[in-house]
Amino acid sequence: MQKSLLARSICCAAFTVHGAMLSAQNEQQDSIETVVVTGVVMSDASTITADPQRLRQPLPAHDGGEYLKALPGFSLVRKGGIGGDPMFRGMAASRLSIVNDDGMILGGCSSRMDPPTAYITPQNYDRLVIIKGPQTVRYLPANATVRFERDHEQASESGTHGSVGITSASFGKRELNLNVKSFFDKGYLRLLASQGESDNYSDAKNNLINSHYDRQSYSTEVGYTGTTNTVIASYTQSMGEAAYADRSMDGTRFDRRQWQLRWISQLPLAVDNSLEMSLQRAEIDHVMDNYSLRTFVPSMMSSEPAAMNPTRETDNGRIELTLTPAWNLTSRLGIDASQNDHQIRMSMKQYSMPFQSKPLLDDAAFEQFGLFAEIDYQWDDQWAWYNGIRSDRWKLTDLRETIAINMMQQLPNPTAFETRTESLTSGFSRLEYKTKEWQAYAGLGRAERFPDYWEALGKGRSSDTSISALYTNTEKTTQLDVGVMAKFATGQLSASAYYGAIDDFILVELYNPMKPERVRNIDATVWGMELGGEWRPIDNLALRSSLAIARGSNDTDGKTLPQLAPAELRLSGDYQFNDWTLGAMYRLVAGQQRFALNQGTIVGLDTRPTAGFGVLSLNASHQWTQWRFNLGIENVMNKHYQEFLSRGASSIAGFSVAGRIPEPGRVFWANASYTF
Repeated sequence: MQKSLLARSICCAAFTVHGAMLSAQNEQQDSIETVVVTGVVMSDASTITADPQRLRQPLPAHDGGEYLKALPGFSLVRKGGIGGDPMFRGMAASRLSIVNDDGMILGGCSSRMDPPTAYITPQNYDRLVIIKGPQTVRYLPANATVRFERDHEQASESGTHGSVGITSASFGKRELNLNVKSFFDKGYLRLLASQGESDNYSDAKNNLINSHYDRQSYSTEVGYTGTTNTVIASYTQSMGEAAYADRSMDGTRFDRRQWQLRWISQLPLAVDNSLEMSLQRAEIDHVMDNYSLRTFVPSMMSSEPAAMNPTRETDNGRIELTLTPAWNLTSRLGIDASQNDHQIRMSMKQYSMPFQSKPLLDDAAFEQFGLFAEIDYQWDDQWAWYNGIRSDRWKLTDLRETIAINMMQQLPNPTAFETRTESLTSGFSRLEYKTKEWQAYAGLGRAERFPDYWEALGKGRSSDTSISALYTNTEKTTQLDVGVMAKFATGQLSASAYYGAIDDFILVELYNPMKPERVRNIDATVWGMELGGEWRPIDNLALRSSLAIARGSNDTDGKTLPQLAPAELRLSGDYQFNDWTLGAMYRLVAGQQRFALNQGTIVGLDTRPTAGFGVLSLNASHQWTQWRFNLGIENVMNKHYQEFLSRGASSIAGFSVAGRIPEPGRVFWANASYTF
């Protein structure tokens, strides 16, 4: 029944997208920026652009991963109420390059409680840019690049402007966001603040899920914007705690401190020539335990209270020179480097002062140095050719003296204090065709990725030949990306597809329940597509749809590639009259029968198939001068469902949930915002 419903809905979406042939917003814009209810249409041939400060359905996101989940091709690995790992086309963790205003944040938790997006509040950024596939070399090699960006331009006149918003929802969810920017002569001061909290949510069967959280984030930014030079200094601090439904511990501390200094200079050579330099330091201090946020119950895995305190310090910097020697030629030359040190301390006793006084033990030290160059050549008004090449030098030192085989046994580390170095090469070449109504592209890219902390050292993972996975091979992706975008009198349409071969894909698998997961290299093939469209049959009615399909095969084992989201279709529309907007979204997800038992990545393993589901959400908004009021209902029919990319529920005292973590039941929410 569910599959039949999915098939009919896909046909309906294809008719909507193909037959309507969707439309141009402002013709003076070369790119389309659509902030989506269901997803987004590409803003450029290979790029998605969105405004994270604008409201979207479903309800406002509390972190970067939750926001990305609403975009076509993205999924979220649920662990509780916050801190989910975003995934694009089946790729997660360091296969996604997450850039935070030209900087980089790396989490500290060896169990991925705090992916980089857990420290990002979307409403505190001006723009989100996603480059599909390995189609840029300006940042670390990845299957996609996600950039959360802020504007640093000087206003035309002095003054203060900003916005404040508050959201309230079911299960005690409350979010408050403040964004204030004050301009003065040749400079500005910006303050960003957010606070969010929620109680445990319940699924549609009234099962309580261990998922409450409380978090705060504050950021200040000072900028000098002269005629030819811009200097920006910023500081961000965030704190929080979160309960998790998928493991034996909760996160009782998520402390981040981050400093950044940027200098942008316009060179007196020609228009659009510039030199950018940035330095950033990020410090993560994370604590997890099994007693602060839950009732401790002795078990076979833990007979007494336990706590862990991992930390990570990351320093990174970059220099990028942009030169435009001719109207049809632009080059970007750059250097970037990073160093991060990971430490940890743990105890089988409560996190008391004696434990806090224990020294932090170094377990990993990473160093990276990269050189990159991109050249854009415009043949004429329609054809353009984009090329890039990158070289990275990596160094990893294993500082672990022992490796934990289980809760009771540790063995000497065979790679203790050994240093591994690698030289990696990445690049791309992309051809684009663009007119006022059409864009099309075809790009071939290669991304060579160094194993991250969680693959090489985290959680005591072993290789197939050693209890240490330090020498896991680098992962090499060669991928063809193609796409087309069209604008019409009543709408717009976009379609993109990819086909890639991954040599030495880093696979994680559970081969013995009593031992750590094993890491090994396999060869894999991936392919898939995304479709998106918008149709405006009349001025005040917009109908939208998006479809995402991801597939992959484990060629070494002759199996499906694990951790691939099922096909997902989203249909939505909104109707405007006077100062009101009424909207609806229907999200339809196919059942997933393709899975590889106990295989996956560092963010999760496949365990069992899932059934398909459909979820309806409604919203309404009213604009009144500088105020905007929004109301919504998520999961209107109170559907009980579980995402395929969801962690398994853990046995927690006071909670009775088995299998995958279920999604929230019906949720009512309201939002009010004021712009000044």
